[in-house]
Order: sequence, then C-alpha cells, then structure tokens
Amino acid sequence: MLKDVPFTARCTRCGNQSLTKPDRLALDTPMDCDICGYSGTVVEFADIAVLEAMLKQISDAAGLVH
Repeated sequence: MLKDVPFTARCTRCGNQSLTKPDRLALDTPMDCDICGYSGTVVEFADIAVLEAMLKQISDAAGLVH
C-alpha cells in the first residue's frame, strides 16, 4: 500500500528533491517546484516507486468494485 512507500519526488527541470507531499495524493494533483518554479502534476514529479504504489492502490480498489 501507499502507506508503506514514503513519498519521494524530484523536479524534472532542476532535480530538486526537497518537494513536499501534496495534500491530496492523486496522479493529477498539481505540484510546483519552489526552486525553479516548474509546475506540473504528481505524475511528473513522483518517483517510480510512489507511482507504482499509487497505481496498485487504484487497481486494487477497482478490483473490489467488480
């Protein structure tokens, strides 16, 4: 689950890793880099392990519906 994976992210423009976790952790949640000002979404900033955990959580939730 996502609770087991710490939120890690980096700016794709400048490489800044001092990004704070957004209030709402969803793929389309907006994020900004405080260093260079680059704006994007969680899917652009989050590290692969975080994205994999988010996608697993989404697919597991979809499995419960069906």
